Amino acid sequence: LALIGAKDVLIEYLLMPKEIADPITSFGEEAVENTAARALAAWQTEDVFELLIKLASSRNLAGVIETLGLFRRKEAIPVFIAALKDDICGGVAEQALHLLGEIAKSALIAILSEASEEEFNSPSELLRKKRAIRILMNLPLNSDEWKALRKLLHDEDLELTVLASMLALDVGGNDDKAAALDNLIEAIPRARWDVQIEVEQCLMKHFDFARDRVEEEIIRRSKSAGIPGAEDSVLQLLLNIQKRKI
Repeated sequence: LALIGAKDVLIEYLLMPKEIADPITSFGEEAVENTAARALAAWQTEDVFELLIKLASSRNLAGVIETLGLFRRKEAIPVFIAALKDDICGGVAEQALHLLGEIAKSALIAILSEASEEEFNSPSELLRKKRAIRILMNLPLNSDEWKALRKLLHDEDLELTVLASMLALDVGGNDDKAAALDNLIEAIPRARWDVQIEVEQCLMKHFDFARDRVEEEIIRRSKSAGIPGAEDSVLQLLLNIQKRKI
């Protein structure tokens, strides 16, 4: 249908009510809907944009979010922000916000700085915050924008604290950077392996600032361990960083 230019038929299909009881059949139908939504990317028109916004407001479909992202329009930001919570659509929503860049910055900062305690405790809200801060890590931030985020250095969620600490080393003042270093080192033994890799890469990137703190921790842990590196994953990681930077 897309190849023969049947835009109206694709739109009619996507708007058609579908009540499918069987979960396997429903999953298959959703895959077709996603494909149809992606096919509409061939028409960067107002009617297609409005259709996609309408669909996204009622259902989470990755194909709809992905195609909306290609329009790069700020009117779709609330849709993308909401979709960041979704396990399936969150990844494509993150990509859409990456494409928007600076235009989306204020909305991303808002969800990180204004959420209530009740929202904070929600797993989906935590997922949204982590995705939001990862987007911000690739955008320039001024000192006022960082101030709205600095409370995350003391967040209860380990991964969110790690991400905020990485951001602090890029944009924070010296006090925040010092706190960030402590956070990253303390997080190493408790973090997932992929987060440990991110911590190592971050300490390598900022080694000029982190050198004294890293060497201090190496000395402290070496004395405790007796044998350098023995049964201490943190010490092993820090020694590896030191060796690679000398």
